Amino acid sequence: MSIHNMPQTDPYSRIRYSTAFDQKKVYERHRYLLEKLGCSRNSFSSASTTDLRRSYSPVNSSELSRYEKDCLQPLHSARFHALAEPGINAVVEMGLAVSCAVLTRHFSDPESFGTSFAKFAAVSDCLRVFPAALQ
Repeated sequence: MSIHNMPQTDPYSRIRYSTAFDQKKVYERHRYLLEKLGCSRNSFSSASTTDLRRSYSPVNSSELSRYEKDCLQPLHSARFHALAEPGINAVVEMGLAVSCAVLTRHFSDPESFGTSFAKFAAVSDCLRVFPAALQ
């Protein structure tokens, strides 16, 4: 089923939250910061943490902002892909239609009924999916 035949729904419903909130790499990259904040118990198994004591050390604000940026980046990326997916699919579908028409013209007589029909089909299909490409 083509995405263009689907009923219009909330575009954010296509967000893949399983990938957007997979923070294991971020936790490993900012392990030192999480240990300084006393959050390592929530992020790592008890066997892998070096110090389970709650020691709240002063944290540099730039470290904290880098951690925040690294945590939010996957969500922003997932949101972008969810919003851009219909347009990307439409552009790919238009490219395939035009490619088929060009190949038909190349391998058959340019004045034949089949070539004319392939051109018509490509143009009409591109017009059908064009609104989705503009979203």
